Amino acid sequence: MNRRRSYAAPALLGLLALTLAIAAGCTPSPSGSGRIELSATEFDFGTIPNDTPVSQTFQVRNVGEGWLEITGVSTSCGCTSAEVTPRRLAPGEAAELRVTYDPRVHGGEAGTFLRQVYIRSNDPETPEAVLTIHVTVAAPEDTVLTPTAEAVDAAILYKEFICPCCGQDIGSCTCEMAEERRATIDHILQYGGSPDLVYQAMFQAYGADAFFDPERAEQARNGLLKTLPADRPILVAEPESVDLGRVPIDGGLVTLTFTLRNAGRSDLTLFGALTSCGCTTAVIETAEGVSPPFGANAAENPADWSAVLAPGEEVRMVVTFDPLFHGPEGTGRVRRTVSVLSDDPLSRRLDVTFEAEITE
Repeated sequence: MNRRRSYAAPALLGLLALTLAIAAGCTPSPSGSGRIELSATEFDFGTIPNDTPVSQTFQVRNVGEGWLEITGVSTSCGCTSAEVTPRRLAPGEAAELRVTYDPRVHGGEAGTFLRQVYIRSNDPETPEAVLTIHVTVAAPEDTVLTPTAEAVDAAILYKEFICPCCGQDIGSCTCEMAEERRATIDHILQYGGSPDLVYQAMFQAYGADAFFDPERAEQARNGLLKTLPADRPILVAEPESVDLGRVPIDGGLVTLTFTLRNAGRSDLTLFGALTSCGCTTAVIETAEGVSPPFGANAAENPADWSAVLAPGEEVRMVVTFDPLFHGPEGTGRVRRTVSVLSDDPLSRRLDVTFEAEITE
């Protein structure tokens, strides 16, 4: 006798399980990686009064196939604040990014300003998305400010900044790091920024070691300090530079230890590090454990790591250098840089360096 197989019971059981899962608030976890997309990467507030804050809301959307986690939001200056809600997005979901510029922070100083908002996430391709805002603060009796600065030759400014990969000026080097720095300068000049604004923006983005002229870097630093709140976080590193002397090329890996400290009055968030060459890696040791290794390829560095330092708190950064990385021909004098990434508004990259004479 032939028996018919019934599929009704398994189907009903599957439907029942799905119904119970939905009722319990359980949904299948998305697989893959989250991908961040901003509704705008540039915004101009136009001309505003010198005594009135302005705000604008943008969208942060997850266009990937996995969860998108917003791990940090910071700005380039205390006059600008930003907040993202919510910070965990399923595929297709969007969050609000509200940005506020307050001219009163600088005493209502008139002029044209460029500020940036940094949104960090677990997006492996874009670990840090950037929104750039422009604003012109009117003098008390003005409605529109007329730019008075003459056109600036970008090629002249390129010669004032060092490429970390080779030590040449960024106008002479063709690497990605030099290209990134040239793009920063071009962007500021495109919106009518002055050389002083270029110097300050480059100091904020790349630190004092980006400058050939230490006095120029100090001027940029002092200009920025006038705009920052006194209770800001401050990242310091000790030592700032190390000379390893003579290092045999076949002598094995060399390790160095730096102390990172929050010398400010509010919490400081570390986002990792970036090295100037594949021969160098770094890890940061905190009370919670050791970070993943950070290297020279920003796209491959972990995007979802961060650590918060309370005022006065210290952590260690251990740097590893492989003198044989470039093969037996890699002898001679070398200089390497490790950039520590944080939300210190004075400079989001703090550079420590080491030098060595690689011998046979």
